[in-house]
Amino acid sequence: MRVAAVMLPFAVLIVLEGLFRLAGWYAADGTEVGRQHVRYEAGTVFFPEWDRQIPSPRPRGTRRVFVLGGSATWGFGVEQPFGTLLEQRLQQQLPQHRWEVINGGVPAYGSHRVLEVARRACQFEPDVIVVYFGHNEFLEEIFFEANQRFAESVERRRFVRQFRLVRFLSDLARTDEASPPELRREFFGNTHFPLIRSEEQYRLRLEFLEANLRDLIACCRTHNTRLVIVPAVSNLLWPPGDSVHGPGYRSDPARWQRLFEQARQQFTAEHWHDAIETLATLEEIDPDFAESWYRHGLALLAIGEAERAEHALHQANLRDRRGDRVNPDVFESIVEVCRSESTLVLDLRRRFHGQLREEYERLRAGVSSALFLDHCHPSQAGHEIIADEVAAFLASGQNDR
Repeated sequence: MRVAAVMLPFAVLIVLEGLFRLAGWYAADGTEVGRQHVRYEAGTVFFPEWDRQIPSPRPRGTRRVFVLGGSATWGFGVEQPFGTLLEQRLQQQLPQHRWEVINGGVPAYGSHRVLEVARRACQFEPDVIVVYFGHNEFLEEIFFEANQRFAESVERRRFVRQFRLVRFLSDLARTDEASPPELRREFFGNTHFPLIRSEEQYRLRLEFLEANLRDLIACCRTHNTRLVIVPAVSNLLWPPGDSVHGPGYRSDPARWQRLFEQARQQFTAEHWHDAIETLATLEEIDPDFAESWYRHGLALLAIGEAERAEHALHQANLRDRRGDRVNPDVFESIVEVCRSESTLVLDLRRRFHGQLREEYERLRAGVSSALFLDHCHPSQAGHEIIADEVAAFLASGQNDR
């Protein structure tokens, strides 16, 4: 009887959970990380100068476009960022309107800050918001060492909220939210980039990105503003910032080091086929080491295998623990959210990576990239490409769908 008395509450909970599932109540809605992940210090206003710079209400006959993102949108290293070029192109291609393009890019801003800038931009009656982003998702130390308790609380909450009865009770009592990290008003980054330290933190940041993007899409829909998402493009020929060994290396580190030195010598001597074979062996032993994939990609480019080279270089970028540029997981996360939310996404990888062989020849000749200034910032020619693609899309009228 005592055992039955102890088990009875659990039996009731199991029955209730079953009823909730049969009825389809409180199913997961894709926001299990929580809507309010971070908060900002008191008095934070993004772009306060817009109140005096941007006419409100919007002048008649004017089409207003905001371009948002990080330093690439802001215009790092170029005289004319793509927002300026976009205004010129739109005025030329659609002269029946007066076009106004406002640059809302800020260096080092990730999706959480871009979301706040988008909310601010929506106050000024934009016709279109263009977002070019993806490079800064691991830059600001949210959910890393300083906020590990918050990350752990999210993991615990993720587990318990598998149960629909728990979601019902927590929503009823409004006790589910963990206390989010408070961020400073401004963040311009630093030279110490936090390494991606664990699979859990990495997964949490991708979910954080996805939730921020869903909120951004919802914000634009609420304000009847068209949204164009442009996932940032990475310079695949820039070497990894931090290559970190995985568990395979620990099985025989001496052999791995010996093979890596052999591959380095083969690479230097331009014995490309031998280097490719050795690097493939290194990747079998330790597939987590980014530099092996990077050298493999360069060697494949040297023998004209551009498609295989691009795959290897993407793998290098994916495994770079520096995390200060968009990688394939970030790119695909953005694309999948846009697809699920029926939001158009412009994929510029072919425009940039279609010239990979030509860019490699420039690298071998010691000439600067034609499309990038560094690991992630487009050159002036790169900004021209972005402006051309966005203007062509807006001018085509597809943005009405």
